[in-house]
Amino acid sequence: MEAWDNTISDCTFIRNTANQGGAINLNTTNYASISNCVFVNNDIYSVQGDGCKINNNIFMSCSIGFDFTRNYNIDNNWFGNNASNYTYKPNEFCNNWLFLNATTDPNTVSVSNTADIIFKLYAYNSTSGNISKYDNAPFKNLNLTITATNGNIDKNIAKLGETIKYTASSVGTGNVSAKVENVEYTIGLDIIPIETKLILNSTDTIIDSISTVGINVTDINNNPLSGVVKLTIKDNKGNEYNTTVTVKTGITTYIYPADKTNISKIVNITGFYLGNDTLGYVDSPVAETKFRVDKLNATVNLVVNNYTIRNFSVNITVTGKNTDRIVENGSLIIYANREKIDEINITDGKAENILLNITKIGNYELSVAYSGNNVFNENNTFSKNVTAIKISTIISANNIITTYNTDKYLEITLLDSEKNPLNNATLSVDLNGAKKYTTYKNGQIKIALGSLVPKTYTAKVSFAGNDIYSPYSTSFKVVVEKATPTITAKTKIFKFEDKTKKYTITLKNNKGIVMKNTKVTLTINGKTYTATTNTNGVATFKFNKLNKKGTYTASITYSGDKYYNKLIKKAKIKIKAPAWKTVAKGSKNKAIVKKIQKTLKNNGYYLKYNGRYLKIDGIFQKYTQIAVKHFQKANKLKTTGKVDYKTAKKLKII
Repeated sequence: MEAWDNTISDCTFIRNTANQGGAINLNTTNYASISNCVFVNNDIYSVQGDGCKINNNIFMSCSIGFDFTRNYNIDNNWFGNNASNYTYKPNEFCNNWLFLNATTDPNTVSVSNTADIIFKLYAYNSTSGNISKYDNAPFKNLNLTITATNGNIDKNIAKLGETIKYTASSVGTGNVSAKVENVEYTIGLDIIPIETKLILNSTDTIIDSISTVGINVTDINNNPLSGVVKLTIKDNKGNEYNTTVTVKTGITTYIYPADKTNISKIVNITGFYLGNDTLGYVDSPVAETKFRVDKLNATVNLVVNNYTIRNFSVNITVTGKNTDRIVENGSLIIYANREKIDEINITDGKAENILLNITKIGNYELSVAYSGNNVFNENNTFSKNVTAIKISTIISANNIITTYNTDKYLEITLLDSEKNPLNNATLSVDLNGAKKYTTYKNGQIKIALGSLVPKTYTAKVSFAGNDIYSPYSTSFKVVVEKATPTITAKTKIFKFEDKTKKYTITLKNNKGIVMKNTKVTLTINGKTYTATTNTNGVATFKFNKLNKKGTYTASITYSGDKYYNKLIKKAKIKIKAPAWKTVAKGSKNKAIVKKIQKTLKNNGYYLKYNGRYLKIDGIFQKYTQIAVKHFQKANKLKTTGKVDYKTAKKLKII
């Protein structure tokens, strides 16, 4: 550069070279100004210059040469000096220069605590030997590489004047270094152990529960610590043992189990924090706590199984309050209206089906006192108001369906609530009229039903009760149905020639006893006949119009009444074919002749002769004979004019 009054500012020159003596060559340069620049690995050469100012620059690994120069000012430049060699004069033309120094606050730090580290440039006056503060702002873009030992830093690149957080990790010396190119400066700190404190606390407890011993380990600033706490546990029975507890993040608990062997003890626990050499924690002072282990509280409960006098019974249970432990033993005293009525022992916490001596109805206050044992405290607080009542009763019977005139009974039983029969007790029964009965063996009565008129009855039964037993009422349905009699009617065979035909039946009731003077009917071949039974239950029917051969069904009917059902009986009645004799001209059997004439006429043969209508007169003469012959011929029978068996059968008169 060859010029007057030139200015170079805020520039960076790194590893530059030139032919005339350096990367920066001031040749016949007067009154030039170079400031706030960074030169790294460069040469600076000035020749025949006058009045130049080179201030507030950084020169790292650079050389400066001057020939035939005068009135140069090169103060307050940093040539790489630090606090360890800040008196070293970097150049013969320099009177004031900069050096790198560091501060730490505090100088001594405990493990896990933090110090503030700041690296800055300071000014040194070689004439006076004074050190003064320097404004590092011109070098705001300069980056320092930060490293540390025996601790951690919050950043690896920092600016001049920027705070670096250093956290100590173990006891000893910690170093923090800042480096720019080949220039480095290190500041050291003393790292000391952490003072600690231990707090123990506990609460009283009971058997089968626990005492939670709170353990709190901190440093003197109440920051939580981790590590091991040693505990010594003693009780007033002379028992002692040691244990250790691992603490994380400052707080934990030790669970002390309180069992049966710890009854009514005072437990004393002392302990101290063992420290941590690696982390720099020292042992804490001894801490102490104590608590009591007491018996369990018991809860008494009474449940009434039966409130009735003479049978008043209860179940009593004794349980541990807020525990599953069984109350193994102890005694109970039971009071009724504050008077002792019983004393019993319990097994496995219960006494079941205890029959109490309560014989009168009324209100009672039942109270129970438990004696306690070596695990449970006594309990005298339970009471319960109850009412003793009469023994309840029940009337038992079945709804019944029976038939008139049978040996059926309505059986009624009176029982108490325990299903015991009550003998010699009075029952009122309203069945077709009210009546009183006395129960006999098994608490029963029997009422005959055979004579009741058939219909549906409601039997109302009641027990009035007494001083011991409660009253009871109920009802039952009794259905009496009509009886069904029997008719004996046998098959009967009559001869054709019988002019009057008699047929008999026998009528009996459902017990087989004859029914006298009872009307019955018989219907046969479309005709109905009526008869009345005699003293032997026999009814006789007479019919004389049944004169045709064949088998008939007779229906014998009993119409029934309010006691007996209607009954119809079927029977077979047969009419035998008559014994046939040939009928010829001149026959004297007018009845048969008439029948022959009528049958011939019905078949179209005996109608008229020579214009005259023939009569059905029972006289077998010429015209009757002629009609018979015509019938025989038409039916391919032997033409004789006589009515033999074959002809009579063909005529269907037999």
